[in-house]
Amino acid sequence: MPVLPILGEHSLIPPDEVHEMAADRVVVAGAGHDVHLEAPDETARLVLDFPGEVQGRWSRKCDHSI
Repeated sequence: MPVLPILGEHSLIPPDEVHEMAADRVVVAGAGHDVHLEAPDETARLVLDFPGEVQGRWSRKCDHSI
């Protein structure tokens, strides 16, 4: 199942630790642990764009020609 960890640059959880759990992650510059409150517009954009990005990656991996 695709997940998108969104972290603040100054989050309590170091981005490197999250990278060990999930290769795809986004670090929002200047935000802290409550990135959704500190950067709501950026968080919303990331969340809304994510399904299309996942679908795009999936369709590139699948060869539908037979």
